[in-house]
Amino acid sequence: MRLLGHKQKVLFLLLVILTATASLMAMAAENQTKVRVKVNRANIRSGPSVETETLATVSLGTVLEVQKKEGDWYKVSFSSPERGTISGYIRQDLVETLKEEEAAEVKKPKPVLQPKEKRPRRESQLFHRLPSIGLKVGFNSSRLYGANVAEFEEYLQYEMKARGGLNVGAFIVVPIGSYFALQSEFTYAQKGAKTEPEVEGVKVKVAMSLDYFEIPALFRFYIPSETNFRPSLYAGTYFAFKLSSKVKGEAEGVKIEGDIENVRGTDAGFVFGAGFDFNLTALGHSKIAFDIRYTLGVTSLSTEPNVETKNKVLSFSVGYIF
Repeated sequence: MRLLGHKQKVLFLLLVILTATASLMAMAAENQTKVRVKVNRANIRSGPSVETETLATVSLGTVLEVQKKEGDWYKVSFSSPERGTISGYIRQDLVETLKEEEAAEVKKPKPVLQPKEKRPRRESQLFHRLPSIGLKVGFNSSRLYGANVAEFEEYLQYEMKARGGLNVGAFIVVPIGSYFALQSEFTYAQKGAKTEPEVEGVKVKVAMSLDYFEIPALFRFYIPSETNFRPSLYAGTYFAFKLSSKVKGEAEGVKIEGDIENVRGTDAGFVFGAGFDFNLTALGHSKIAFDIRYTLGVTSLSTEPNVETKNKVLSFSVGYIF
C-alpha cells in the first residue's frame, strides 16, 4: 500500500475537520430552531405520546426552542418564572416554525402551567381536628348477673332471660391526633331482665324494667384506613342515674305492675366495643356510624346489704355524625 504524502495527510485532516464542523453546525442550527404555538392552548408532555403526563399548558403565540425531532413530535424547552426551564414534547401540528428574523423579534408570552394534580389525602388526614356531634338509636339486650341472681334461678328452676330495650341519645367526639379520640355520650337506656316460670301449672311472665340516663366516657382508637370505611375499637366507663324501676307480671291474662323500691339510684361499670364510620361524601363531612358494645355493671343494684345483683348489656346502635 502506498503511504500518503505530507500534503495528502494535511488535506485529509482538513476534510475531516470540515465534515465534523458542518455536522456540528447542522446540529446547532437544528437546536436553535424556534417554533410558535398556533392554537389557543397546547400541552407540553413528558414523552412523545398523548398518553404521557402533561407537564405544562402553553397558550397561543408561545415561542419554544426545539431541541430535536422525534417522529411527529418536537422536543422543546422554555423558561418558566415559577419552575425554571421546562423540557418536554409537543406535537408538530400544534406549532409553526419561525424564521430567524421572526424568532429574534417575537417576545415570548408567559406560558400557562398545568396545575399539579391534587391527590386525595389519606383517610387519617381527613379526620377533623374539631369536635363533632352525633345522634344515635339502637337496641339493648340486657340481663342481670351476680350471686343472688344465680340463687333466684336455682330457687325457681328457671333462667333469667334477656330483656330487649331501647337506647337513644347524643354523643360528642373530640379527636386527639389522627387515630385517637375521646367520646362522651348522653343516653337513655332500657335495661333489666325477664323470666317465664311455671307456677302450679300456670305460666307466669315476669319482667324487671330498669330505665337509666347513662353517661359513658370512652377512649376510641381508629384503625388506619385509606377508604371511607373507618373501623375503630374503644373502651371506657359509664355512670348512670336511675329513671324508673318497675316489675311487670302477667298470668292467665291478668296483668300487674308496680315499682321496685329497693333499687339503687345510680349504676356504674365498664364499656367495651367496636364500630365503624362510613363517610357520606355526598353530604360533605357527615358520617353514618355503626356500633356494637358490651356494658358490664360493677355496682349492685340493690340497696339491701349483702345482695349482689348487677346489670350486663349487649347493645347495637346506628348513628349520624354531623
